[in-house]
Amino acid sequence: MSKANNIASLLNSSGLLDSDDIATNAITNSKIASGAIDSDAIGTDAITAAKLNIGQVGGRRNIIHNGAFTVDQRATPVTLSNGTNKTVDRWRCNYTNFDNATVVMQQSTTVPSGAGFGNSLQFNVTGTETSLEADEHFWVGHFIEGQNLQHLAHNTSSAKKITLSFWVRSHVAGDYGILLYKFNAARGYTTSYTINAVDTWEYKTITIDGDTSGAILNDNSTQLGIYWSLGNGTDNKGGGTAVWSGFSTNQFTISGQTNILSATGSWYLTGVQLELGDTATPFEHRSYGEELALCQRYFVRYSGGQFHRLCFGFNDTTSRQQCVFSTPTELRAIPTLSETNLTMSGGVDVSTISGVQKLNGGRIFFALNSSTSPFTTGAINQAYWDQTSGNTFDVNAEL
Repeated sequence: MSKANNIASLLNSSGLLDSDDIATNAITNSKIASGAIDSDAIGTDAITAAKLNIGQVGGRRNIIHNGAFTVDQRATPVTLSNGTNKTVDRWRCNYTNFDNATVVMQQSTTVPSGAGFGNSLQFNVTGTETSLEADEHFWVGHFIEGQNLQHLAHNTSSAKKITLSFWVRSHVAGDYGILLYKFNAARGYTTSYTINAVDTWEYKTITIDGDTSGAILNDNSTQLGIYWSLGNGTDNKGGGTAVWSGFSTNQFTISGQTNILSATGSWYLTGVQLELGDTATPFEHRSYGEELALCQRYFVRYSGGQFHRLCFGFNDTTSRQQCVFSTPTELRAIPTLSETNLTMSGGVDVSTISGVQKLNGGRIFFALNSSTSPFTTGAINQAYWDQTSGNTFDVNAEL
């Protein structure tokens, strides 16, 4: 019998070899002739991302910043108060009108085993609120500039699908809503996931259709928000559907939204990835330096010990010091500046900060003001911290 007949007897009904008929290591690079396999020899859709078992595919796929919650410049747990609360960089939560619950938001080292993460975001519920009023509202969200979203091609017939993936763990099982909201177009897409087992890490993937209506502005403004609902009254739930449409407040989450405030315990999130396409690929791990640089476009915290200098400047009046200050990267927009324990030459306290401008090349210009007139006009001045702890200077250009 010829070799050709031997091979023919191994082919299946489709004229192909089954993998079981090929010995381990039978096919190696050295046995494949140069040019033997080209695009014409590979069937349509024969190779997909899901079939590639090679770990991370490509780079810069993740649209989310700090999705592994590694960067925490504030480094301070926050007991939630009414309104907006921030801890870990690029994430914030809204906690509105609650009167009984007690919740701490913080960076955590509780992570899914073997998944390659070192941190997560934690909401630790220590005081409960089992019955929610209509106007009570609790979510954590991430917000994205329009110029980072143009490849989604929204408001065109070529609008692309995107896939959201994340690890989540909760002390309360049930259904949870997620809203994607486009600010310029006022359009929303409400989807959901289920916590099947309490205090157990679960991996979730959700594919979102492209929106052929509703433009995303190509600028540095907030154009897309992603909201994980954690407890909502009737004013903000019940009308959401997994279809892009004009938004009203009752579309914020699903009608069966679980309330994490109903019991003590913790809700955790990590490994958040948003990417082009209908397949969730392995999480794109970036170095700490890369992630920090991405975050510092939006927020930078400077801190130091007693008598550590922040900057030098000059007195253009007897009550004001003008400063030029370099930031690690180009800021998104003109920042808001705030300080604790900052002092000027002669032990003069900073009363206000004014005249903030954003200059090219990662520089900002601002004035430190005194409530009195202790300075000599034209003299060199300095700003430094005069306390042993709690010294900060925040540069905030967050969305």
